[in-house]
Amino acid sequence: MSQQGQWQVAGGAPEVYERELVPAVFGVWAPILVDLARPRPGERVLDVACGTGIVARIAAARVGPTGSVVGVDLNPGMLSVARSVVSTDVANWACNSLPIGTRPCAKCAEFLTPKEGSH
Repeated sequence: MSQQGQWQVAGGAPEVYERELVPAVFGVWAPILVDLARPRPGERVLDVACGTGIVARIAAARVGPTGSVVGVDLNPGMLSVARSVVSTDVANWACNSLPIGTRPCAKCAEFLTPKEGSH
C-alpha cells in the first residue's frame, strides 16, 4: 500500500461515522444518556436526530419487546446505516426520515400521545 493510500478513509460519511465515531465517542456517552432518561420496559422512546442509531439501539434493549423505539433523522444515509446495524433480535425499533421542513412536533405528536391505560 502506498504511503498516501494508508491514510485514506474508506466508505461514505455515515459508514465512517458508525465505524469510527460511534465506538470512540458516542458509544461512550450513549449509555449514560439512556441511563439519565431511565426508559423502562414497555415504554416508548423517540430518538430525534438519531444518526446511525446508537442511542435508539441501547434504548430498545431497555424498553424490551413490550416497548418501542423510533429514531428519526434528516439524513437518509445515516438512517440506512442505522437499519443495517440493528441486531435481528431487536424487533421493537424503527428509523424513519424526517423530511426537511417538517415540523417535528406535529410529525411526532401521535407517537407522543400516551398509550391507553398508561399513566
